[in-house]
Order: sequence, then C-alpha cells, then structure tokens
Amino acid sequence: MLDKISIEKINHPKIKKVFVALSGGVDSVVLLDLVSACARKPVCALNVNHGLHEKSDMASSFCKALAGHYSVEYVSVDAEGINRSSGIEEAARKARYEIFEESLAFGDLLLVGHHSDDQLETVLFKLFRGGGEFGLSGMPMERPIGRATLYRPMLGLTKKEILEYAKKKGLKWVEDPTNLDTKFDRNYIRHQLVPMILKRFPNAETSILTKIENDSYGRSNLLETAKGDLEELLIERDCLDLDRVKKLKTEIICNLVIVWLVSLRLPIPRKPFLLELTKRILSGRKVDMVFKWITFRDYKGRLYIGKKLPGILRQEQFALRDRVYIPGGFVNQNLVRGKGLKVKDGYQLKFRSGGETFRSRHRKDLSKLFQELNVPSWLRSRLPLVYSGKDFVALSGLSGWNVPMVVADDWRAEKGETGFYLDLVLEDRFL
Repeated sequence: MLDKISIEKINHPKIKKVFVALSGGVDSVVLLDLVSACARKPVCALNVNHGLHEKSDMASSFCKALAGHYSVEYVSVDAEGINRSSGIEEAARKARYEIFEESLAFGDLLLVGHHSDDQLETVLFKLFRGGGEFGLSGMPMERPIGRATLYRPMLGLTKKEILEYAKKKGLKWVEDPTNLDTKFDRNYIRHQLVPMILKRFPNAETSILTKIENDSYGRSNLLETAKGDLEELLIERDCLDLDRVKKLKTEIICNLVIVWLVSLRLPIPRKPFLLELTKRILSGRKVDMVFKWITFRDYKGRLYIGKKLPGILRQEQFALRDRVYIPGGFVNQNLVRGKGLKVKDGYQLKFRSGGETFRSRHRKDLSKLFQELNVPSWLRSRLPLVYSGKDFVALSGLSGWNVPMVVADDWRAEKGETGFYLDLVLEDRFL
C-alpha cells in the first residue's frame, strides 16, 4: 500500500523516531498497521483526546490497546480549553497541531492518515473560504511542524482503497460520531457536496487532483524565478526595499508579492488587490491596505507586511504593573539599574489623544519625538504614554521596532537607583 518513496522517508537515517497520529478511525488504524510493518526504527502512536463527544475516552482506550497490539509506544494528550470562537472544527484542528508541535523533537517524523478524498475536500473548502495560496492548492505531502517534519504517506490512496485494505486485514476501528454531522463544513462537503459533484461529473476528482499537481509545479517555478529578486529586496522577513521595488514592472511586482506571501505562509489576495497595491507602489502614493488579517504599509522607503491589530479606545487607561495587557499585545515592566523611570506607585498608562508635549532636555511636541524615534505612523496611537497624575513622564519602548523607552527630565532614575523600563510587545510582525 505505501509507495517506495514513503517507506524510504520513514526509514531515512536522519529520522530518529516515527510518530503516527492515531485517532482510532480507519485511516489512522490502517496507517499504524502499514508503518508497523515497514518501519525499522522506534514508532510511537500519538493520540489527542479532544473530548468533543461521548466516545472520546473510549476511542483513546481503543488506541492504547491497539498500540499494545503492535508493541509500539503510546502517548495520549488531552486537548484542554479548546477555544471555539472560530468554530469547533478549526479549534480542534488548531489544538491538535499545537499538541503535535509540543510533543515532537528535532529528527522526529509525524505521519498523518490523510488520503486523496481528504485532499479533494480540502481544496473545495479552501475555494469556498476564499483567498488561499497561489493556484489550486491542497495539503502538501510534507511540511515542517515545529522542530519536526509532518508527512502524509497515504495522500495517493483513496478512501475506498483504505477501507478495502482494512476489511481484508480484519482490522477494527472506532467511528467518530461527529464525522456524520453535516453542520460541520468539511462533513457537509464530504457527505453532501462531493457525491453530488461526482454524480454529475464522474471525473471531477481526478481532474481536480491533477490540477493541484500542475499548479504545484507552476507555483514551484514561480517561486524559483522570483526567489532571487525577493532575497535581494528583503531587508527583513516582513519588509522590502520599496525604492528598489519601484523600479520593477507591474507584473514582476505582483509575482514578487505572491512569492513573499507564500514564503511567509500567508493567503494570497485576488488580482485586483495586487494590482491596486502595485499601482500605489509605482505612483508613490501612500500604501495602507488590508487583506483579511494582513496589512500592507509603507514607511521611510520600506514596504511592510504586518498582522492587523485590534482597535484601541483612546480614553482607555491602565495601572502600571509587571505586565499590562493591551489590545494587540502587552507592556512588560522590567527593573533596571541607573536608568529608566523612577520607581514609585501610581503610574498610569494612557494612549495619545493629541497635542501632548514632552520635556527631554527641552520641551518638544510628541509627534516630533515620534519622528525622531522612527516610530511607524500606524503605531503611534497605540504606544503607551506613562503618566504620574497629570504629568506625562515617559514613553514606552517598542523593541520590535527598535524604539527605546524615553523618560522626561526629572523623572529618570539616578545612577545607582533602580528604575522601571517599559517595553510594548506587539503581535504585529512576521519575523
């Protein structure tokens, strides 16, 4: 069942340990059976118990017994505190892969039992959700996962082939009752949409899977062609030399942005968005565009890709403590010797409201101070100002953008004294 390439991958000298993602379903049970027969190194069955239905604990017990049957190590982890705000499907998937990352080490290989039917469902799901990668794309055969590698050795097999193998070998498995619930998007696609499509277009699955393969080659060629340009123009992973980008032609800039996004594993906007972005770049107009949760902004000859941050209320204020959470990040308070802000109680963090002045050597307008410190324009409204009563006494640092903390005259800790050093940590960069 497993092809030669997958068997060689599993037994590659660089792989120290093989993990099989084992849910108890037929796909993962067949995968464990196949891997146990061909692996010439330690194998571990890794089970994640989401606790989402009444059979969850029974499925984990089944997996433990199955691992014992194959004489392989067994590890089960409970997925606790699943955040369901983005939907149960996505929340469970996210929790599962976070556990995988935490459980794996360098040199480990994680095998998952996705097959060609899953691939078709994934492609349709991505299409309906919108955005996505360049061209038609599904699940890659191989990708990094934390310090380890994730590999899908059954991606070339159909569900029918897997079921036939399981029945022929007399394998037993556990049915997940949630797999039949069509209120979940993927189940709806699997049980309702795909059968309808295949009834009307019998060759649709083959055509779509072939298209994925062809687009994958096209994506590889595009990446290879634009990779050299990208490496030359990158200042940081999320920042391009805008002055040099302006010298390129429209189509080249569009391809460059696509490759840049792919390298950061980000979704790709449609052509009209890319053309508008390119038009702004070439015309020298201000770039301030948002696609989904991604921002495109220019500042001082650089083009930045960033993460969209939640809004703030200017009237909000926070009492200073060791760590203060604000929308989009947090402020760390560290103790330093001979510098920083004088240690005292009662400091408050506020946001800019306009018209503030700051005394450091001489009085200056806050907007001028921002310019001197090279604070990006879109972050100036969220950089915390430190107040003692009505006095504006310090401006928080912003280490992610190399902005130091600034303290007003008469408020700095003296030599030998302990001071506060404040640093705003934002979740806004793809570094």
